[in-house]
Amino acid sequence: MASLPRSIERAYRQRSLPSREQAQRLLRLMGARRFVWNWALKRQEEHYASTRKHLSWVALSRELTEAKRRPETAWLAELPREPLVQSLRDLNAAWRQHFQQLARRPRRKKSMGR
Repeated sequence: MASLPRSIERAYRQRSLPSREQAQRLLRLMGARRFVWNWALKRQEEHYASTRKHLSWVALSRELTEAKRRPETAWLAELPREPLVQSLRDLNAAWRQHFQQLARRPRRKKSMGR
């Protein structure tokens, strides 16, 4: 019997050197993702406390769209949508892992710098 060829695995290391403007935009986007995670976590906890049901990431995405129209969170509308929605999906996955007893309960995310 002929043996199968071996697969070759390679890893590449890449270093990113953003400009000052790009770095500021990345920091703003990371802060917005943290804000959305914390907002969605609080919103889910409030909803569960009152109804004993969980909100899906789709329902939270709809609420986020509404939140972007409010003056106090209108700054979120200036940012790309997909990273913010991905925060909702990540939170949903964290809850799923928690309920399967594979991880701890999701917690608030804190700022890394300030």
